[in-house]
Amino acid sequence: MFKTVLAIIFFSLGVVYFSGCSGAVYIESWKDPDYKGSKFNVIMVEVITKEHNANSYQDSMLIRTFENNVAKSLKDNGLTLIPSHLIFNIDSSYTDSSYTEILEKNLIDGVLTLEYKGTDVQKTFNAGNTLGFPWGRRIFRRRRHIEVHRYLDFTCSLEKVESGKDIWKADAKVNAQGNLKELASELGEKLKDELIDEGLIY
Repeated sequence: MFKTVLAIIFFSLGVVYFSGCSGAVYIESWKDPDYKGSKFNVIMVEVITKEHNANSYQDSMLIRTFENNVAKSLKDNGLTLIPSHLIFNIDSSYTDSSYTEILEKNLIDGVLTLEYKGTDVQKTFNAGNTLGFPWGRRIFRRRRHIEVHRYLDFTCSLEKVESGKDIWKADAKVNAQGNLKELASELGEKLKDELIDEGLIY
């Protein structure tokens, strides 16, 4: 079985850049109730997706930007964050044993994986009154307004390298307003709050 570190390609789905300010992050998380281990000290941040153009320079830059800014937002109180592209070639494949060997060599005790699932589009219908003057008479007409919200959909997991098991999982939606750095930083801040609350990081 091979584990491939893949680049994330937001631009092909038209969600990298949007005008306006960044929006909310929604997370539903789960923690292994049997986990009694210590807090993590060194975590690798890994962004993956099923699609990747290995020859695209832009793809490689996108994964670097996203991993760097999520890691930067998570870093706090002595916790070390390492973007996966600093120790793995995003266009190469690794066996499970070689992958684990590289993690242990870099003293990494946890892997935070963010799997990009796609873009979730939600529509909200709002009805409002508008004033009109047909044939000289004042009347009110009802007009429906459609608001479209786009969210980047992620499945997140935190793996304990020593056991190879996921001890924390989450589904996250990031309101796709703002540039890539803003989206990554906002997601990173929310993940940090969740992991601190669960007692997994300092």
